[in-house]
Amino acid sequence: MVFKEPTLFPWLTVEDNVSFSLKMLGKHKEKKDQVDRLIDVVGLSDFRHSYPHQLSGGMAQRVALIRTMINEPEVFLLDEPLGALDAFTRMNMQDELLSMWSSNKHIMIMVTHDIDEAIYMSTRVVTIAPRSGRIKKQIEIDLPYPRNRMSDEFIDYRKEIMENLNF
Repeated sequence: MVFKEPTLFPWLTVEDNVSFSLKMLGKHKEKKDQVDRLIDVVGLSDFRHSYPHQLSGGMAQRVALIRTMINEPEVFLLDEPLGALDAFTRMNMQDELLSMWSSNKHIMIMVTHDIDEAIYMSTRVVTIAPRSGRIKKQIEIDLPYPRNRMSDEFIDYRKEIMENLNF
């Protein structure tokens, strides 16, 4: 699970936070290249030996995200994990999550308030009514990957979702 706020071990460096579960499983050496690659993907190579208090909020969130990704979970629960990231890093992380999903087809459930992110990443978007928390509508997203955010079909989905949310 990845939360809105990063939940890192404050006494561990970036690299050690990402590697923590691998060390517990005795898989750190065999996945060292993957740890290095993910740290590089999120733009934190220069901060691999930094501690959480030395990172910005967005940097810490990237570490929390790749710490979960490194385990390749069968069910990946994401509670607005990309909200604190700048636009370019956010898009890179969306692509990285989609790459991980396409290679192992594990279940990913993501809560987001970003309609474009929901369309870009999802096979199904579920809209929730305010206050009651009840499901308003489930919309199957029938677009091939990789998705074009500027395509007419993408924009049609955006319009449908926004109308459903009364925007």
